[in-house]
Amino acid sequence: MNKKRLISALLVCCASVLSAKADLTGDINYPTNVDIGDSLTITGATIQNSVGDYSGGIYNLGSVTVSDGILGPDGSTVSGQTSFINNSTNQSWAGGGAIYSYASTINSSVSVTIGDYTSFEGNHTLQQSGCMEGSGGAIYIASNPGKSESTLTIHDNVNFSENYTNDSTLAFGGAMNIQNTETSIGDKLNISGNTADKSGGGIAINNNGGDSAKIGIDATFTDNTSKNGDGGAISSEDTNFTIGSGATFKGNEAVNGGAISIRATDATKTFTIGTDSDTAETGAEFLNNKASGNGGAVYNTGKVEIKGGTFTGNSAQQGGALYNAQNATANLTNVTVNAADDKGSNDIVNAGTTTTAGTNTFASDIKNESTGKINFSGTNTIDTTSKVTGSGEITNAGTLNLKGNAGEYTGKFSQTDSSAVTNVTGTFFNGENKIDKGALNIGSDTENGSLTLNTDSSVAGAVNMHIYEGSSLTLKGGSAVLDSADTWAGTVDMSTGTLTLNGLTANKIGIIKATGGNLVIANGTIFSAKEGSSISGVNTQIEAGGTYAVTDGN
Repeated sequence: MNKKRLISALLVCCASVLSAKADLTGDINYPTNVDIGDSLTITGATIQNSVGDYSGGIYNLGSVTVSDGILGPDGSTVSGQTSFINNSTNQSWAGGGAIYSYASTINSSVSVTIGDYTSFEGNHTLQQSGCMEGSGGAIYIASNPGKSESTLTIHDNVNFSENYTNDSTLAFGGAMNIQNTETSIGDKLNISGNTADKSGGGIAINNNGGDSAKIGIDATFTDNTSKNGDGGAISSEDTNFTIGSGATFKGNEAVNGGAISIRATDATKTFTIGTDSDTAETGAEFLNNKASGNGGAVYNTGKVEIKGGTFTGNSAQQGGALYNAQNATANLTNVTVNAADDKGSNDIVNAGTTTTAGTNTFASDIKNESTGKINFSGTNTIDTTSKVTGSGEITNAGTLNLKGNAGEYTGKFSQTDSSAVTNVTGTFFNGENKIDKGALNIGSDTENGSLTLNTDSSVAGAVNMHIYEGSSLTLKGGSAVLDSADTWAGTVDMSTGTLTLNGLTANKIGIIKATGGNLVIANGTIFSAKEGSSISGVNTQIEAGGTYAVTDGN
């Protein structure tokens, strides 16, 4: 019998023994059942050390409301809040140590509302062999897609700490396991120290029936663990999931996705962190998260949008900060990825498509796999501590400041937007580079840079190119055009390839060191190489109106 049929059967056989309690206050030390169509309101209760067949706290087939706690005038004392402490399950089908809620085809809808300042501490499921295998250490809530509906509403300042699931291979969601449930969670959610044997150390959610989930601002996910699965803080599958500004993910651990694991078979589902107005400072913080596999902070096989945030000290086999898998999509806006430190590599590995916007800084290593595409827009800085490797495709449609070392990158780079600018004060990509429009600055007044054009690489005449003193352009089979609008104060090294000079006057020509290739002196060019130049074995073509001379050179 499959899971859905077994749950439905259980609901049929158990419905006659369930009873509802209209209003409940004070201490409760035993399980409470809510029948189909009934409701329960809890105010100021402590539900503690209760063990139940279906849930240690509440078995819900109707509607459960936990009233808000009230913050006192001193700003620190709370009254009237409810606590669920150390409750557990003991049956083979049991899930949700504190609350179990399921909408089947019999009870067409269920709802759970959790009020302000409610706390779930130390709730857990026991090791069993049943259909749900002990998922949802504190809360298990689900519905049957297309046949019933379920809603979960959690207000502000709610705490889930030290909840855990059993050691079953199907035990998901250390704090909460949410299945096909419309979910709305308020501000300042705290998920800390929860553990799942499988995925979702804090929250495991799968809304493949179409329901969405959202969490408000300033959520905190700290020291949650997925022992044998993905998503130390959150495991999300096929869910439109939104998290507001100011979230913190710290010290979470999993196999993949130390903080967050995102999986999607539906390309329309997006996991969004932050808002359009967030900066690196106001967005999410990913600190010291760890994966034994891939994606120390974020592991993505679906679609993720990170709008504002910083990554620091995250570690994994690949992608300490972000692992974006083949066919996956990652959109990064106003993100800072800090350099590797003693806590982790904090690197990015991209095998899918990654697109940037806003202002981004990448100070750790970036690997763009052969299947990977990185689309830079906005302003992006690859810092001096960063190394870029891989063999995929990179495009720049914004401003790219390349300060790090990309000399081991053998993939493709292209710039086809007339407003795009690439500033090179490190070592440029060493694959096939096509720069057709926009601006290219090799070096600066204070820093040196280098760029190599291999076979099938080129810098077109439409590009506004500046080679600063102390910097170099190297032709190894590629081609470049320097015209009257360009600046050549550094060095051009050429062994093979073609250098075309179009309209350059003598005072705009720098050092050339050529041992082969083609030199084209086009109309209007007065070629007079600077001291230190040397030319040998070069096929020189002087077009009408061009002038060739060597002064203080060889």
